[in-house]
Amino acid sequence: MSLVQQREPAGLYEPIRYVLSLGGKRIRPALCLLGCSLYHTEKVSDSLYPALGLEVFHNFTLLHDDIMDGSEMRRNAPTVHKKWMIIQPFYREMP
Repeated sequence: MSLVQQREPAGLYEPIRYVLSLGGKRIRPALCLLGCSLYHTEKVSDSLYPALGLEVFHNFTLLHDDIMDGSEMRRNAPTVHKKWMIIQPFYREMP
C-alpha cells in the first residue's frame, strides 16, 4: 500500500511517493505514537495524523538538504532532484 494515493499531476505526486518509499527508521512517528500511548492509551488513533505529519516533514527536510548540498544519493537510491533531473538553480557556493 502506498502512503500517497495515485493523484494528478503525476509530476508532483510521483516524487513524493518516491521519497516516502525509500524507507528509513521511521523513529519520529513511532515516538509520537509511543508518547501518546503513555498518556492517552485509548486515544492513540488521535496521534496518527500528527505522527504522519512528522514523518512527511522530516522527509521534506531531507529532500531540501539533498538539494542544498547537491547530494546525488540518499539511502542507496538517487535523490529526487537527480532522478527527476531537477536543476539546482537557487543555491550556489560563494567563490
